[in-house]
Amino acid sequence: MKKQNNSTIKAHFLRSAFYVLLITTVCIIPFALAQRNQRSIGKRTLNVARPSLKQQTQAVKKSPVLPQGTCPTPWSSVADMPLDLTYNASASDGTFFYSISGFTFSTFNTVTSVYRYNPGTNSWDTRADIPLGALGHVAVYYPTTNKIYVFGGQDVNNVLFNNTQIYDIATDSWTAGAAMPDVGAFMATGYVPSTGKIYIISGYNTAFLGSEQPRTWAYDPVADSWTDLTATVPFPHPAGGMSYGVINNKVYIAGGRDSTFNTIQLTWEFDPAVPAYTAKANMPLHQTNQATGAVALNALFVFGGGNPFLAPGNSAVKAPSVPSKASSGTIRVPSDRNKTGVGSNKVAAELTSSGFSKDRPLIPLTTSHTFVYNPAADQWTTSANMINARSGFGGAFISGSNEIMAAGGYNGSSIASAEVLTPCIPLPTPTPTCTPPPPTLSGLVVGDGLTVGFAPNRYQQIASNIVNYTFCKSVSATNEFAIFQTHNPWGATVVADAIACGGHHSDLFTPDQLAGFDFSQYRVVILNWDDTFLDEFATQYEAALPALEAYAAAGGVVWVQGAIQGSDPDEDCYPLPFGGQSCIDFGESDPIVDPSNPMVEGVPSPIVGNAASHVADTCLPAEAHVVVVNGNDNNTVLYELGPGAPCTTPTPPPPRCSTGLIHNSGFETGNFADWTIDGTIPSPEVLNVLPYSGRFSALLGGDPSLLQFCGFVFGAEPLGDSSFYQEFGSVPANAQLSFWHWDCTTDVSIDFDWSDAYITDTDGNILQTIYHQLSNAECWIHETVDLSPWVGQTIRVKFLVHQDGFGDFTSMFVDDVQVTLPGPCVATPTPTPRATPTPRGRPTPPPR
Repeated sequence: MKKQNNSTIKAHFLRSAFYVLLITTVCIIPFALAQRNQRSIGKRTLNVARPSLKQQTQAVKKSPVLPQGTCPTPWSSVADMPLDLTYNASASDGTFFYSISGFTFSTFNTVTSVYRYNPGTNSWDTRADIPLGALGHVAVYYPTTNKIYVFGGQDVNNVLFNNTQIYDIATDSWTAGAAMPDVGAFMATGYVPSTGKIYIISGYNTAFLGSEQPRTWAYDPVADSWTDLTATVPFPHPAGGMSYGVINNKVYIAGGRDSTFNTIQLTWEFDPAVPAYTAKANMPLHQTNQATGAVALNALFVFGGGNPFLAPGNSAVKAPSVPSKASSGTIRVPSDRNKTGVGSNKVAAELTSSGFSKDRPLIPLTTSHTFVYNPAADQWTTSANMINARSGFGGAFISGSNEIMAAGGYNGSSIASAEVLTPCIPLPTPTPTCTPPPPTLSGLVVGDGLTVGFAPNRYQQIASNIVNYTFCKSVSATNEFAIFQTHNPWGATVVADAIACGGHHSDLFTPDQLAGFDFSQYRVVILNWDDTFLDEFATQYEAALPALEAYAAAGGVVWVQGAIQGSDPDEDCYPLPFGGQSCIDFGESDPIVDPSNPMVEGVPSPIVGNAASHVADTCLPAEAHVVVVNGNDNNTVLYELGPGAPCTTPTPPPPRCSTGLIHNSGFETGNFADWTIDGTIPSPEVLNVLPYSGRFSALLGGDPSLLQFCGFVFGAEPLGDSSFYQEFGSVPANAQLSFWHWDCTTDVSIDFDWSDAYITDTDGNILQTIYHQLSNAECWIHETVDLSPWVGQTIRVKFLVHQDGFGDFTSMFVDDVQVTLPGPCVATPTPTPRATPTPRGRPTPPPR
């Protein structure tokens, strides 16, 4: 997927002025609002609504390793806050929970409101407003003075603050403290009793990418003074949006996002007694940005988090289309299921190429995970998931009621909901038992999590390499490639194009056709799950796994092209043939560990992109040969299992012969003689720049006047159809239509640009769509069409390229269009050359 180079509000609030406009004009719909337990405001009891069967099933699936009776208490809903808030600071004095200021989508601004939650009555009340409202600020309760200290933050105009604002709980009033040494937002903090100091760690000092600071500051609330420890003990990996907490007089900092725009899994321990930072066990791989931390049972609970706005690494979730005031229509992420070709809001859809799937709107990637770090064991474990996925929210441990509170946040918009968890440290996850492959595996399995089907990089070279390799290692069969898929990712036919570019043939099937399928009729079976959600294929695929394994064991080749869509590394997983599983795991820079493998021949290492891969594999059999790994965690991204057959050269098909029904079939007249041009935006041209054979071929689309076939020139792309056709007949028995085409595009979706070929009747009505695609194959592909349905009739063959005028060109060359019959072919006799006449002399005229 496409990298984005955007000015960034490093407070993780708004990614640029464009995103501000986008967020204000797009009603983003939350995606993970599970059904909440309804409880009235008033005295709470321990009687909560029983989870539904679906919720119970999901809980078991998410935490399969927890024995019965261990950490049984789930998160439960409590009274909503009076206002929807995100990036609200929070703290607890042990009796109450305080939510301080923050941002609301209700007014699209920060507020000065302070709300207090009473767990005894399950109710909120309003306290004195904070003098300066902010977002991305941090709050710490200091028991010595019974006050809450609020530091820094920023406003919606990207102005950062250095304020220290002090809330006196007893008097419900605010005063100002000594200013911080510099402005800051999205910092880590914590009060350490042994030193009596509050520490401020890392965070940002501007609203743009690259402003992460290695700062370590100590604040003395009694003396109201600051000490800058950065020169002595700088934070090792500057970041913002971390989770944090103090345990046994040490500050623990986990996750966040660094200057590379990546969420990070690092965990640090800061011991102010030394002072020093020590690296600890990494967090589990998930969306760690803007998660919230709370300390209970001498452990750090980290819950929620994610990338709440558009940024590299995001992935979409299912949701309906959403209205847009800016476009007066609908922001639609491209879908190849919409064959009308009518796309709305091209700019927004171009933007979604950074990581959002087809027919889904701009939905944030947030999570409901809860992870627990136990410093005594230096170990992370998994606890119950929250009811609502959220990031950028308030959280704290209320010791008096023994519950962890989560309030507000963002999961499509700012939210007012709140929920609580009775803390418990779960048992660690046991090492899974891997299934060994059968000793008789004579075929080949290829597992690939690289995003070969995603726009705009699409990785044609990788796809072509795997096509050539799997065909080479396959055994002879009636047919060549069987592709099982629900759709082409972003309308891009990368896998099918790679097969065609290699001179091979493929047949398309759906996951529903896996049941009872005779795989032995094909040399290679491809399970193309690129840009696909689990519920689109998982049931059918898992049921067919035994048959696929039997097929591979007997010599067949199975290629799992599995860069699925999803956001949950615990749930978005599918099993692999002969053991192991593949789970969501975004890689932006994936190293090639075996550059000699033919599947990565000519591919630079590391493989980069956003994302270069969408999944990674774990628990693979020891016999699996790893070719590419994820750069973040070294999990496998591309592997092969089994020897496969020795490479052989297939027998070429018998020749077919041209009937001559198509006139000027190779455009060797240098023009469109015998062809009819009916789409002139731009007008097709016959050129000698890229023929398949002979000297000429026909070009549709692009900008022929500039010889611009692909690339991007804003506003230069024509808006309309470029097309031509030829009528021919009558169609003989056993006839085929044969032609070659060469395609390229820089567009991201078939909703905007496309290349088509049709069989029509003499009135132009479509009888068969040969293809409707957005292809960037950039090779000559041979197409054949069985004409038996129209024997004895006169029909047309038509070619068309549509462009949308945005600036990203789409082109198609066509050559050697013929109607053929089975051979043997009668050779066309070579005409006998005529003898060159002997020139006769002319008498010299007499001089005048």
